[in-house]
Amino acid sequence: GIYNIRFIDTSNGQNNVLFEKKLKALELPNPTVSIPGGDQNSFEISRLDLLTASRIEAHIDIENIQYFPGRTNKFNIVLVHGAEIYESISNSGPIFQTDTQRVLEKIEDNDLIIFEDISLTLNDGTTRIAAPMIYKIVEKK
Repeated sequence: GIYNIRFIDTSNGQNNVLFEKKLKALELPNPTVSIPGGDQNSFEISRLDLLTASRIEAHIDIENIQYFPGRTNKFNIVLVHGAEIYESISNSGPIFQTDTQRVLEKIEDNDLIIFEDISLTLNDGTTRIAAPMIYKIVEKK
């Protein structure tokens, strides 16, 4: 939107407007998510790394901002064993809840784990759906 910024001189108990500047601000960019310990380049993660991660992490590419300006609302997790969907559940927030941990305990090498419908609310008031993450479970190297 368009924002009007006023620069005010408050010296001598006065509130004198020195000048005003109108700025056009763009919407925050779409966030991305990852699993700590997961390799986003190869889309592989070990069972141990997945279990110790305990959460998904949201990121946003904005220069000089070292934190995520929002919150993770929910996501779905799908465990694919062989060619079949073995289990699918929903998780509230970024931390793996009990049901999610139970599903993750069942994973085996070569299974696929899909994190989808990742809903994030940003501080600009928008709710976004992040791209899904798909990981193949591999042995710890």
